[in-house]
Amino acid sequence: MKHTKIPILALLVCLIACGSETPRRVLIVGGIDNSTDQQGTHHGLSSAELYDEKKQAFVSTGSLNEGRGGHQATLLGNRQVLVTGGDGAETNHPVATAELYDPRKGSFRVTQSMQIARAGHTAVLLGNGQVLVAGGQDSTFTESSTAELFDPATGTFSPTGMMHEPRAGHTATLLQDGRVLVAGGGNRTSLLSSAELYDPRTGTFNPTGSMSIPRLFATATLLQDGTVLIAGGGSVVGNCTNCSVASAEIYDPTSGAFRPVGSMGSARRGHIAVLLKNHNVLVAGGLDDALPDPKRFLSSAEIFDTKNLAFVPISGMTTARFGHTASLLGNGKVLIAGGFASGSTITDTAELFDPLSNSFAVIGRLTDARAGHTSTGLSNTN
Repeated sequence: MKHTKIPILALLVCLIACGSETPRRVLIVGGIDNSTDQQGTHHGLSSAELYDEKKQAFVSTGSLNEGRGGHQATLLGNRQVLVTGGDGAETNHPVATAELYDPRKGSFRVTQSMQIARAGHTAVLLGNGQVLVAGGQDSTFTESSTAELFDPATGTFSPTGMMHEPRAGHTATLLQDGRVLVAGGGNRTSLLSSAELYDPRTGTFNPTGSMSIPRLFATATLLQDGTVLIAGGGSVVGNCTNCSVASAEIYDPTSGAFRPVGSMGSARRGHIAVLLKNHNVLVAGGLDDALPDPKRFLSSAEIFDTKNLAFVPISGMTTARFGHTASLLGNGKVLIAGGFASGSTITDTAELFDPLSNSFAVIGRLTDARAGHTSTGLSNTN
């Protein structure tokens, strides 16, 4: 794999509040907009906003202390949101800084920085309330195998076990038994099909079965039965490296193995995947590299039927999107926001997916056009 900076818009990981509560508000943070400097470089946004499900409206909230795009945002057990890393607005390089959003005050405050700068990393809330931050590119755009833990009780990061391979653009999924599945990604030498498991009891990573193909920025969705659906991403297709694929596979924690599970109707990378309340999975948008511009920006969508283990096409989004976000709302609908609508335009539009009709409808506009941002459901009691 060529050693280059990973684009901000590819760093998106869809963050959804999991558990018995489903959000009534969604915090949307950072990303990049349509403005560039004289070198044509996008710089990370410091602005943030809230979507209110009841009011069906976007409103500004407090701003980040440091603009960033391609960061991670994690809902903590104390209902605050931890924002880590990403490409900084001033440096346009991965940063180590971290901030906490307090929904009661509507503001961000700086917390201790990570051990190293990271972009293209993952951040997962563990069962013990700590956050596992793993991999990503450092300030020199070198992929890291290091990992660290954030403790909300002390507001500090501390090192934990190292992954067996340096990775960026991988997935990280909390399993039902408390372990974390880390899969795919890439580093300076290759795209990765390997996977490993982090055990919070021992603080170590251990190899597990490998995927059928390498995948960079695929989606990983924990299903109701405890297995994990891995879909799409960038892989090696003929002479093309990091070209979108349509294939999907399922990881079984019991056997530690991946098995193929058919293909999506479209090859996709930079798409979203959301577990719905009916236990099916919504997949939408992204890029199909086999298509010419502007058709490679996808508005198409499909549902993964978990009973029949098959992808079913549905009507598409109202706007093509790449580098967008999606969040499950308390009413079972899905908020889709922002992203690149074309190679030159980042959109401020948003829409709602209704699982009862399998259709999308326009729903207002963001306060800022955004791509490579995060979208985090806040708990109902906030």
